[in-house]
Amino acid sequence: MDHVRLTGKRISLDTQILIDCVLSLPSLEALLSDSDLKLHKTLVPVYVLSEAKGVLINKYNLDESEAKREIEKVIRNLKAVVIRSDETDKTGAKYLLKLHSDVEGFHEEDALIIACLKRSRVNICYCRDKTASEVMKKEGIEARRLPTIDRILDKKLQQLYRR
Repeated sequence: MDHVRLTGKRISLDTQILIDCVLSLPSLEALLSDSDLKLHKTLVPVYVLSEAKGVLINKYNLDESEAKREIEKVIRNLKAVVIRSDETDKTGAKYLLKLHSDVEGFHEEDALIIACLKRSRVNICYCRDKTASEVMKKEGIEARRLPTIDRILDKKLQQLYRR
């Protein structure tokens, strides 16, 4: 039986990481291989789920039920808890947008997600978006990068050819 030893740290992921995990088993495996996920509680804001669902439908042509089902599968595999929305997230997002108005490309969706992460006391977030990562760092959230799908597959191919 798998036992998770929860510590005070909380981990999350941004929209692009969730999309990668839906579209690519190697991406999900790469995320699951991080030992921190076994040690810490994983939380995913409902805003990330909503944004990911929209991208999967509009950009990758999944139908709504398929997008929802695939996202739920990833959340189950990660043993993640969904962070529900809260009215304070909108207030927090407005504050963050004003505070970080000097950060080019920082927009409302990212501000809403970061406000939710802060409210939920998330310490670590897997994120590939440079702008969001910059703001997360300024707000005391460690932004970790996960390689792109292409990079993960390249690495797997290199390992196969070395055998």
